[in-house]
Amino acid sequence: MSARISGIQAQNAHMQSMAKMGSAMGTTVKTMKAMNSQMPLEKVAQNMREFQMAQEKMGLTEEMMNDTLDSILDAPGDSEEQDAIVAQVLDEIGIEMNSKLANVPALPTRINEKDPSSLEDLEAQLAKLRS
Repeated sequence: MSARISGIQAQNAHMQSMAKMGSAMGTTVKTMKAMNSQMPLEKVAQNMREFQMAQEKMGLTEEMMNDTLDSILDAPGDSEEQDAIVAQVLDEIGIEMNSKLANVPALPTRINEKDPSSLEDLEAQLAKLRS
């Protein structure tokens, strides 16, 4: 008898949750209808197309401006002229960079490690790692 009562209670709780879910779904449908009436899909799609076109125009304009500025600011011979001015200023204050840079030690280009060149060496290293 208590099992039947527990089963009926479970069914009752399930029916109540389904009724609440139905009510929530009804509210959701009403909200979606209101949103659709306020924001028609065609208008939203048109706005998105206009936005995309404006973004592309801005991108092209920015690219053209950057190209123009680069061509103005990076005129040929500028880097050589800048290097000459820097060298002149350094000479005026008595700094000889070339002679000082010649005495700077260079870093080694390779690390002195044993390079395993054969399959046996690799297998031996693998065996060491496994043990």
